[in-house]
Amino acid sequence: MKAGGCLKVLLVVMIPALCQAQYFGQNKAQYKRMDFTVLQTPHFSIYNYLEDDSVKTRVGRLSELWCAQHQSLLKDTFRERNPLIIYNNHEEFQQTSVIPGLIGTGTGGVTEAMRNRMVLPFHESNAQTSHILGHEMAHAFQYHLIKTSDSASLASLENLPLWLVEGMAEYMSTGRLSPLTAMWMRDAVLHKDVPTLQKMTMRFEYFPYRFGEAFWAYVAGIWGDTIIRPLFDKSALYGYSSGVEKVLGVTEKELSAQWEKALHEAYVPYLKDTIAPVGIRMFHKGNTGEYNISPALSPDGKYLAFFSEKSAISIDLYLADAAAGKIIRKLSRAARKSHIDDIGFLESAGAWSPDSRYFAYPVSVKGRNKLAVVRASDGKLEREVEFRGVTAFSNPAWSPGGNAIVVTGMNEGYSDLYMLDLRDYTVLQLTNDYYSDLMPQWSPDGKTIVFASDRGPETDFSKPVYSHYRLCLYDMESNHVTVLNVLPDGDNLNPYFSSDGSKLYFLTDADGFRNLYEYDIAAGQLYQLTRYFTGISGITFFAPAISVAGKNDKIVYSLFDNRSYSIYLASLSDFPRFPADPLMSDKSVSILPPAVYVKPEMNVASDTVKTSSFRSKPYQPMFGLSAVGSVYGGVGVSSVGPAFIGGATLLFSDMLNRHYLFTALQAQGDYLDIGGAVAYLNQKHRFNFGVAFSHTPYKAGALLYELDTLEEDGQTVILENFATLVERVFEDQVTWFSQYPFSQKTRLEAGVSLAHYAFRREKFNNYFSDGYWVYGGKEKLPAPESYWQAQAYLAYVFDNATWGMTSPLGGQRLRLEVQRSFIKYNVWGTLADYRKYFFAKPVGFAFRGIYYARYGSDAASLFPLFVGNDYFVRGYNPFSFRRFPCRDCVDLNAMVGSSIAVANAEARLPFTGPERLALIRSRFFYTDLVGFFDCGLAWDNGSTVRFTWNAREGTHTPVFSTGVSLRINFFGVLVMEPYYAFPFQRNLGKGVPGFLITAGGW
Repeated sequence: MKAGGCLKVLLVVMIPALCQAQYFGQNKAQYKRMDFTVLQTPHFSIYNYLEDDSVKTRVGRLSELWCAQHQSLLKDTFRERNPLIIYNNHEEFQQTSVIPGLIGTGTGGVTEAMRNRMVLPFHESNAQTSHILGHEMAHAFQYHLIKTSDSASLASLENLPLWLVEGMAEYMSTGRLSPLTAMWMRDAVLHKDVPTLQKMTMRFEYFPYRFGEAFWAYVAGIWGDTIIRPLFDKSALYGYSSGVEKVLGVTEKELSAQWEKALHEAYVPYLKDTIAPVGIRMFHKGNTGEYNISPALSPDGKYLAFFSEKSAISIDLYLADAAAGKIIRKLSRAARKSHIDDIGFLESAGAWSPDSRYFAYPVSVKGRNKLAVVRASDGKLEREVEFRGVTAFSNPAWSPGGNAIVVTGMNEGYSDLYMLDLRDYTVLQLTNDYYSDLMPQWSPDGKTIVFASDRGPETDFSKPVYSHYRLCLYDMESNHVTVLNVLPDGDNLNPYFSSDGSKLYFLTDADGFRNLYEYDIAAGQLYQLTRYFTGISGITFFAPAISVAGKNDKIVYSLFDNRSYSIYLASLSDFPRFPADPLMSDKSVSILPPAVYVKPEMNVASDTVKTSSFRSKPYQPMFGLSAVGSVYGGVGVSSVGPAFIGGATLLFSDMLNRHYLFTALQAQGDYLDIGGAVAYLNQKHRFNFGVAFSHTPYKAGALLYELDTLEEDGQTVILENFATLVERVFEDQVTWFSQYPFSQKTRLEAGVSLAHYAFRREKFNNYFSDGYWVYGGKEKLPAPESYWQAQAYLAYVFDNATWGMTSPLGGQRLRLEVQRSFIKYNVWGTLADYRKYFFAKPVGFAFRGIYYARYGSDAASLFPLFVGNDYFVRGYNPFSFRRFPCRDCVDLNAMVGSSIAVANAEARLPFTGPERLALIRSRFFYTDLVGFFDCGLAWDNGSTVRFTWNAREGTHTPVFSTGVSLRINFFGVLVMEPYYAFPFQRNLGKGVPGFLITAGGW
């Protein structure tokens, strides 16, 4: 019997997870010091580090407006101020300590359930910031409804499919007029792929935001918005299927059929007025992947740069020959290998130099955007360009003269145009106002910049209400902005000048679709160039989807079709020209069916918010409960006395999760077997550190049978003693740990610990005579003397690996570590662990080399290292030796030592999983089929090592094995790996089975 192990596991798992200091793994670094303050409004505590008071007031007013909007709909409100943490831009949002783990480019905001914290950045568009805030606040209301319910709890979230939760938040923050979602629904109708609610729940390919929003729009359109809360409540209690029946009075199957019919009736009539895609379909699902986005055509029209998931494990930047339609190389290869943390692909394209020799695109480096400039000729990273004073920017545009680059930059929550002079690298702010200025492009003569902006008469920042995006011209000489009066009720984005500068090409949804238009600036004439049933679009509404270049105005665009994005290339002459009214406005096709019921955009008046009640105060970290682990308890009686069984783990943190306090208590036996731990972690700054105190009892026991004698009335009686031997080891330890991330990929770790080990041995006697118990008792036995032991380590870690389904498929990993143990045992340890991964679809290749050695006078005194561990060399574990004995095979004792060296090679075939990656499509069962070759060597200092294939008794020789395994991802918690290995140095003539459980394949 054993006790104390669970507590040790909690310390080993929880503390490194909090500080991100695992054996491998990438880092979340806080590059920028953010001095937060708190703005208190009637319903919110808004944590921010804004310097502009007007921006703070704007956020407070916007939060209260959304709160009133959701409150009027759900008939619920926050009883205490709800926390809202806001960051100045997405680059700084990715550094947040509030949300553990890395935050990807596509995450617009997060709401966590335990403390209902909403966390989001300012976005480049005012309207997008408002939308994300409304979306995350809808989640906060959802959690509040569940936590304050008499019947539901946070466990009820398991009853709610993602499409129901996210769709409800999207509907409540967007409304019924939703061009992007309507485009997805038209695509589903076109391809006869409108899913049932069951399909939406079971299959991941139906994007929950879009399909979920369309579902809620349909339900609210039929039953009214008042149906939202009861349907949500019942679905949380009983599941969505039962909730639909109880609230709507129809079955899930009936509702699915009604919804599909409504979508067909709404969209099929528009098919007759559409045309087939214009141009050559270059990159699409069949030859690259589902996502081919943000195209950028070189000025000479020869090259095309675009982002694609061609590799199946990541979205990368590729260079293609525009004429041949063939990919030349991966331009982002150098960035992926270097210190660059991330690549901005979602809502930004890159920029070509005027001579088409260089391509520049935004990347994330140490918490701020830079321009990575690569050579088209070989893909080499030429240099990184920084916009001083601008932390985040997107959509760069290189001037025709080659001396300047203009971007949309962000500061204090507002987006403006900034220009970098490449001659002296000075930065000039071109616009400076509260409007959102997006997607700039130069005129051919370099005198004018066209961009999209919400500079319209509808924009009122005091309410706030934002205008549609209009085309604007910035005059470089006069610094004057002209707003063009073309399609004022449409969102006009992604503008480009024609080669002669007289026309503009752009995307708009003025007629409800997302199509390409041409506008003659001088004549004021407008022409529609495409009439597509789905739309020209990127992944998001603000993603660039067209590019224009060349003397004859070649146009490349990204078309959404069949839930994927394809890139087309065409000349201007290929497009039809449909005359259009510059003032037209008809977005009926963008209203989600049934269109007879229109939800107002914001039904709460802005004058209901009294900003005079807003108050600011300094941020003071105060601990609150963030997570609760297992809590259980009980008391019983065993053969060796009273037994206590119980445990509890609690995690406390301040509101920004800069300070963590972890407590654990566990009992598994009598009072001597009660263990506990307390740990503190400080991640306020880039340098993270913590300290942990623990008392951990370990108990081991054995049954003993022996004969004894008893003198009674002058006679000797033979007794049988069925005794229990119990040995306890008490470990009292204090640990200091720390890490310093140089980037997302590299870090330095250090730690030191001091432990005291005490021992206790007891014997519980139970004497029997002729089958009858005579007497018993506890006997204390001599135990080893206690001792102190100290350990310290220093490690350098590099990790840029890209994960597949069970293990990495791309990148590399390196860990170099030095260890020192002293006081009782004096030992030095050195570790080198390098891993390399390649993925050549459909097979991945992995290589690993490990060297670990102990040195010093006590190196052989510690428990020896065993190279036959399944994690090192499969087929040589002790269990397989017992089950499959062999002659003339390697000596098991020769496989242990104070030093080991291991080398592994694997071929990894994604077997079951997502269609784009795996051989067999599966929605839940993720596996890799692995072929492996392992080899390893163990030795002691001064021992005989023979590098020979044939093992000899008494010598240390390398061992080799090969075989196959099936690596299974068990719900993202652990990886199970049954294998069948052929251990060459065992001479079995057959293979041996084995089983390995890890947190993830190496």
